[in-house]
Amino acid sequence: MLLTCVINIVWENEDERRVYRKSDERRRPAMISVITTTTTTTVVALTQAAVFGAIGVVVLIALLIAKELLSASENEKAMLLGRITGVAIYPLLFAFLTIVMVTVMEVV
Repeated sequence: MLLTCVINIVWENEDERRVYRKSDERRRPAMISVITTTTTTTVVALTQAAVFGAIGVVVLIALLIAKELLSASENEKAMLLGRITGVAIYPLLFAFLTIVMVTVMEVV
C-alpha cells in the first residue's frame, strides 16, 4: 500500500543533498507527511463515494425493473414479492435523489 511504503524525502541543505527515510523522525519535515496523507485520504474517499453511488444507482434500477415485472405477474407470491421490494427501493431512491441534488449544486 502506498502509505506503508517508505517515504523518501529529498531535502537540500546549503552545500549537500540528503535523503531521509520515514524512520528518521527528528530530521524529516512534518508538513510533507501530513499533506501527503491528507491528499491520499481525500482522493480515496472521493473515489469510493463515486463507486458506491454508481453501485447504488445500478441496484436501484434493477429493483425498479424487478418490481414492475413482479407486479405485472398474476402469481400471488410474485405480486407479494413485488410489493416487498419497496422496502429496498425507497432508501435507494432517497440516496439517488441526494446524489442528483449534490451534482446539480456543484454545477450551479
